Amino acid sequence: MGAPRHHALRGPEVAVLVCPKCRTQNAATASFCESCGASLAAEREADDKIEAMLLAQARKGVWALGVVAVVQMIATLVIDAGNPILWTITGLFAVLAVWALRAPLIASGLGLGIFAVLHILEAFVDPSSIYKGILLKVVVISLLVGAIKNGLAHRNFRRERGQA
Repeated sequence: MGAPRHHALRGPEVAVLVCPKCRTQNAATASFCESCGASLAAEREADDKIEAMLLAQARKGVWALGVVAVVQMIATLVIDAGNPILWTITGLFAVLAVWALRAPLIASGLGLGIFAVLHILEAFVDPSSIYKGILLKVVVISLLVGAIKNGLAHRNFRRERGQA
């Protein structure tokens, strides 16, 4: 996704909105251009829409983490419903899925790290596990990597506008 063509630039200390009419830099909180008086509402509205879209993209990690939690729960019920470690892993991914609604970048990053570590450890214990469920592993990793990428784009967008 390319950078917006009209919006805020971040100077060394303050975010600004660039007037689409005269290209003057204005304070990010300005409603009208300080130079020509043009309304900056459209720029702010466009920024809000872009931010909402980026946040929605970043929240795709919710689905990946939720799928891991559900698959883990089903596997726990089938393999050993009395195993507290398996239930803890299920709960951990469920909590990460909910947390991803609020902090998608951090939750997706942690989820990817935990998912990878668990499967690497499992591969050391049972090398044949590498191929078991490989399609699901690839899909989950792809979704989480995408969510992290989108979360970074959202964070950078907010930083450029002095919001984070």
